[in-house]
Amino acid sequence: MHFEQPSKNVIWTNEGFGNAVAIDTGKLYFIDSMANRNTMRKFREKVESVFNKKAHALLLTHHHGDHIFGNQLFKDLPIISSHKTREILIDWGKEIFLPENMKDWEGYSAEGFELTLPNHTFEKEMTFHDDHPLEFICLDGHVEGATICWDPDHKTIIAGDEIFNRRFPYGADMTSDVIKWRDALSYLIDLNPELVISGHGLPATNEDLREIHDFLKDVVRYYVTNKDISVKEILNDIEFPEYYNEGREVSREGSIKSWYLKFHPES
Repeated sequence: MHFEQPSKNVIWTNEGFGNAVAIDTGKLYFIDSMANRNTMRKFREKVESVFNKKAHALLLTHHHGDHIFGNQLFKDLPIISSHKTREILIDWGKEIFLPENMKDWEGYSAEGFELTLPNHTFEKEMTFHDDHPLEFICLDGHVEGATICWDPDHKTIIAGDEIFNRRFPYGADMTSDVIKWRDALSYLIDLNPELVISGHGLPATNEDLREIHDFLKDVVRYYVTNKDISVKEILNDIEFPEYYNEGREVSREGSIKSWYLKFHPES
């Protein structure tokens, strides 16, 4: 399978719809488990071969299916997420993450699927003290409970879906909060990383982070300034901030509607 190794201790692949990542800090951590179990199985085997060690734990950045459907491949290990991510997975699992609902989802392996929940959680931050520390930090934004991994020794961020690099960010989830997302980008920029692995798209530079932050800042300003505008008007307003909209019409429309509710909760 195709994968990239942008640094000596990080491997990532985009073959699983969203990006899946592995990082070696003395122990081997996988971050997110893809949509398709067969692809995730191949990725795990490849990574363990490259680093010549077995997986120590699976870290989940958030609750979306393209990041958690391979969890059952790691059920003998610690599966760690924010407490909120586990709560949402429990709620969603009752209605959404059922094989009969997943069978037509492209790239998702419904046959034999079993929802495997995190077995360890944290509230705000959790640090793994290995040869190199790895910080697991809850920032919200993309969704409630969204987290990132920070390797301070190698100045590496594994951002999950806090970063959609050069593609319109998916904010259609009803727990998405564009204000918190803007603030999360400020936090990432202040870390001054040398490597950022995005949830979707290529690894990001600091310049990419600033571009995303500026877009989210402009979106917040737009909603604050245009208090009396309707969703329909926003969707057709050429003044709404742009960020790599082409080919992302569905994501753009869903995000605009979701973010609108943050500023107009009575709608």
